[in-house]
Amino acid sequence: MDTEEQFYISWRGNVTGPFSLEQIETRLRQRSINSLSRIQIGGEWVLLRDALAQLRHKEPEPQPVADPAPTVVLESARSIEGSPGKEVTERALPPELAGVAGGLDLPGSGAGFHGEWRRFGIASFILSFFFFVPVLNVVTILLALVFGHIALRGVLGSAAVRERPLPWMGVWSSYIYAGLFLAFVFILQVFDARVGLASLISELNDFLGIKAMNLVVYLVHGCVFLLAVSAVFGAGLLILVIRMLEGYWPRFHVCYVGSLLPIAIGFVTHLFLYVFFFDPERGDIDNQTLAFSMVVGAVMFIIQIVCWAALFQSPNGQALGYGKSALAALFYTIASYAIAFLVGFLVGFFIETLY
Repeated sequence: MDTEEQFYISWRGNVTGPFSLEQIETRLRQRSINSLSRIQIGGEWVLLRDALAQLRHKEPEPQPVADPAPTVVLESARSIEGSPGKEVTERALPPELAGVAGGLDLPGSGAGFHGEWRRFGIASFILSFFFFVPVLNVVTILLALVFGHIALRGVLGSAAVRERPLPWMGVWSSYIYAGLFLAFVFILQVFDARVGLASLISELNDFLGIKAMNLVVYLVHGCVFLLAVSAVFGAGLLILVIRMLEGYWPRFHVCYVGSLLPIAIGFVTHLFLYVFFFDPERGDIDNQTLAFSMVVGAVMFIIQIVCWAALFQSPNGQALGYGKSALAALFYTIASYAIAFLVGFLVGFFIETLY
């Protein structure tokens, strides 16, 4: 009788098995399961791709003879209990899987993220959209981070991207927005130390008859909002680039964060260069602007390569890698500049036609 060790596989709350190691590898090649699934080893659920190397080198151990349990597929504890006509016998549920029907917190199961933690994830995602509202965004960003980390508790890395997209996007986008606002505060402090921002604002107050500081606050928030909108279009372009290179459609929330981070860093770098190194008295303003743009482009290109190499993973768990990430960044940059040039040309032509 076959005594080869058997394993159960979990994917989004559905538990299948038992399978032998050979059957698992066959199913991986056939893509009926992927390496981001969970496998039960020693009573714990771990990522399949992390456990494969250990399982392949493990010597088979004799197993006690037992009645073979039939293959079971558990959609979730709630779907089984709530579906008339479905019966799961005790023989179909080995002891080590009894926790599944009892509400064990498996990735994607009804008692896990789709239960209590789902509310925190949704709250984090919604609160992250209030980043452009002055004063209120201080509270919403902090709450988005807190609720997002609660929803992501115990799920890290690629598993969080796949299993809990809402809190993942809420957390990372909030970190980027917070970093942008902190960078603006620092730049304004440096600008004040160099040119006397307070006196300039006082003069503007007298000239405009309103509080110029309010205009600065609205301008900062408007810039962040425009960066977020640019990231939406960048995410759409990035989806097409990854599809062209890898043959699969990446998720929008991954592409949005992957687009927002380089845009935010590039914008902040541009401001730093102008505040610290721009010298209008030199007379070569065009050359300085061109040099700054080249530096910013290089910084964004490097960030894209480093970020996208680990961020994007195919359905079978394969990371994009630095080589393809560099190729994707090259395509993305060329397409972005081409689209920006076309839009600028059309806007200029439209304005010239009207006036």
